[in-house]
Amino acid sequence: MSLLLLSRLPRRLPPSLPPSPRPVCHFSAFSEGAFHAVASAFLESVQDACDVLDDAHPEAGVDSSYASGVLNIRLGERGTWVINKQAPNRQIWYSSPISGPARFGFEGGRWVHTREGVEIGELFGREVREATGLDIELEEPQA
Repeated sequence: MSLLLLSRLPRRLPPSLPPSPRPVCHFSAFSEGAFHAVASAFLESVQDACDVLDDAHPEAGVDSSYASGVLNIRLGERGTWVINKQAPNRQIWYSSPISGPARFGFEGGRWVHTREGVEIGELFGREVREATGLDIELEEPQA
């Protein structure tokens, strides 16, 4: 399901996000077990942050579900975000109704956009703020 969402034509990131000063490395050197541990911890932390936001602001209509490495986050009529693990590439893939699809590699203890250099937490936080007017508190686990 998420593959279909990620296959649409990519959009550019919002101009407020600065481009990366250097290309991001792809971490295929991650063992599969280490990748799953770090990626799962990140996805679970995003789901926890969504739950906290929903508890504090039920009117925002935040609904998240995580299963089989795929996190779906629905913000009511504002759309659905899909964030999932891509083990063969050792990446996290991100699909947004605002910025479209993106891929993130693990660099320096953070998940970083493979082209633009922005951290996934920063991008998602900006998009939640744009969609709801609310701030979401994300903590990206480090390896």
